[in-house]
Amino acid sequence: MGDALAVWYSLGNLAVVIAAWQTFPDSTQALRTIDSTRLALVARWNVSSDVLGKLRATVADTEAAAAFSFTGCKNGIDLQWFFNRYVSRILGAPIEFSNRSTLEDQLMGLRYRGKDATLVLRVCRTFVKACTETKHVLDKAHTN
Repeated sequence: MGDALAVWYSLGNLAVVIAAWQTFPDSTQALRTIDSTRLALVARWNVSSDVLGKLRATVADTEAAAAFSFTGCKNGIDLQWFFNRYVSRILGAPIEFSNRSTLEDQLMGLRYRGKDATLVLRVCRTFVKACTETKHVLDKAHTN
């Protein structure tokens, strides 16, 4: 549970990553935007050095897999399981991001902690709102 805040912040970081890759087809510009926005977010969130270290470790460990898993979602059920994985991670169950089925996860012995559908939906809504608002800001900056 000591990493919950870092995992939560990593979701905000993922919203920036998704929005930047949707806004900028040029990888150099997308990566530059992600890096500068990360610095601004950390300052805005006023992250302690302990949480910052955990956030960096979480992002390094999960960002690529989480982005791949999120962009691989094809329907609402896929999104539900993506966010169920995120909520489980926030609640201390280190379930990796993947596009495996829940049956495969169960056969592997993985136990989700985010069984509250309302909580999963709220996390999803928060993420979608963050992505939408970030994309809007990036689109405005890109066109000016």
